[in-house]
Amino acid sequence: MKDCVVIETYLEAIRDLREDGLTAPVVFVSSNTKDYAEAPGSRLRAELATEFAPLNIEYASTWDLAKHILGV
Repeated sequence: MKDCVVIETYLEAIRDLREDGLTAPVVFVSSNTKDYAEAPGSRLRAELATEFAPLNIEYASTWDLAKHILGV
């Protein structure tokens, strides 16, 4: 339940920001690959990818990967 609240809150916040004109890259970072990835160290679960794609959200399992995606 906690993870569901986290992801739904995150999606709502990003949806609102995108509607307000945010075009900057957005990365969801969580090392909880059990709940968010297809398999540890792999891509985002398909059902989440379907929700992330229209909002142009990337998933990273580590801060280093998030920084790489953001180019920092």
